[in-house]
Amino acid sequence: MNNGLRSMSCKPIFLIAILGLVILTSSISEIHGYKAGRYLTCQNVTGAYQPVGITDTFAITDTYVCVWFELEDTISGTKYPLTVKYYQPGLKYYGEAAWYSVAYGTHLIDYSRMQIAGAEPSNIPGQWKASLFVGYEWAFDKTFTIGTAAPPTKTFSVMLDTDPKVTTVILDGNAIPAGTSMDFKEGETHVISVKDTVEKAGETGVRYVFKEWSDGIAERTRTIKVFGPATYTAIFTTQWYLKVESDFGEVKGEGWYNKGTQAVATLDMGRVGAGFLEDWVFKGWTGGASGTDLKSKPILMDGPKTATAQWEKQFSVVFYVVVVVVLVLVILIAIFIMMKRGILKLSTRRSRALPPPPPPPPPQTRG
Repeated sequence: MNNGLRSMSCKPIFLIAILGLVILTSSISEIHGYKAGRYLTCQNVTGAYQPVGITDTFAITDTYVCVWFELEDTISGTKYPLTVKYYQPGLKYYGEAAWYSVAYGTHLIDYSRMQIAGAEPSNIPGQWKASLFVGYEWAFDKTFTIGTAAPPTKTFSVMLDTDPKVTTVILDGNAIPAGTSMDFKEGETHVISVKDTVEKAGETGVRYVFKEWSDGIAERTRTIKVFGPATYTAIFTTQWYLKVESDFGEVKGEGWYNKGTQAVATLDMGRVGAGFLEDWVFKGWTGGASGTDLKSKPILMDGPKTATAQWEKQFSVVFYVVVVVVLVLVILIAIFIMMKRGILKLSTRRSRALPPPPPPPPPQTRG
C-alpha cells in the first residue's frame, strides 16, 4: 500500500519534470544560433529599422528612448524570444517589453521603445539601464541618462556640390544631386564622397577626374562635422583624349591629357617599303596635329582630337640606283663605241697620208 502511494505521489513530479524539459528544449531551440552585435540608444527608429538621433542623453521633453540592437549569426526563419528590462536610477526595476522576432538572414535588427514625455520617466531624472535577454539568456546592458529639457538644437545649411556638375555626391551612402543644400544639426558628423573618374554617356573622348575638395582635402571620401553653414565642392579636372593613327610604323602620344595642356604625336619611321621599286614615305600630320617631322608640333588639348600620319607612295631608292646604273652603263657603252670608231678612222688616215720612200740616188761615175 505504501508502495502504491509512493508511486502515485511520484507521477505528478515526473510529469512536471517532463513538461519542464520540453519547455526548456523548446526555449533552447528558439534561441539557438546568435551572438550580440551592435546596440545603442536613440530618439527614434525609421520604418527600415534604422536609428535616428543616436544619443546617450535624453531630455524630459523627448518623446521616447529607443534601445536599438542587432543580433549576428542568426538562423534565418528562427523565432527569437526577446525581452528588454528597464531599470531606473538606483537599479530599481521599472518595467519591461517582451516579444518574438523572426530572423530573415544572418542578422536580426530590432528595437524596444520606452516613452519619456508625458510618462513617469520624465519625473525620474538620472542614469537608467536597459538589459536585453534572448530567451532566458542575458545579451547586453545599455545605460542612458534622462535629464532636464534640452536646449534648442541649432541647424545649419550645408551645400554639397561638384565642379563641373558631372556626378552625384554620396552622403552617408546615399546619392544626392550636385548642388543640393542639406540642413544638419550642430555637431553632427556625416560621410561624403564622389567617384574617382566620371565618363558621361554620350560624351566621347572626355572624362572628369577628381582633384580635391574646395577646402583642399584630397581624399575622395571624408567625414565632415557640422559647426556652421558650409559648402563642400568636389573639384574635377577635365581630360581630353588624343588618338594617334598611322598605317605604318609605331606611334606614341595617344592617351588622356588635362584640359589646356599640350601633347605631341610621334612616329618611329618615315619610310616603309611598298615593293621592289616603291616606298611609302611619311609626308606629315593631319587632323588634330600638324608638322612634317616624325614628331608633330605641340597639340593644344582643348577637346578630343585625332592625329593622323599621312603617307605617300614614291619610287624607292633602289629605283634611282637602277636608273643611275643604267645611265652609267649607257654612257660607258657609248663612249666605248665612239672611241673604237675614232681609233679605226685615225689609223686609216695615217696609213694613207704617208708618201712612198724616195728612190735611191744613182751611182756616180768617174771619168
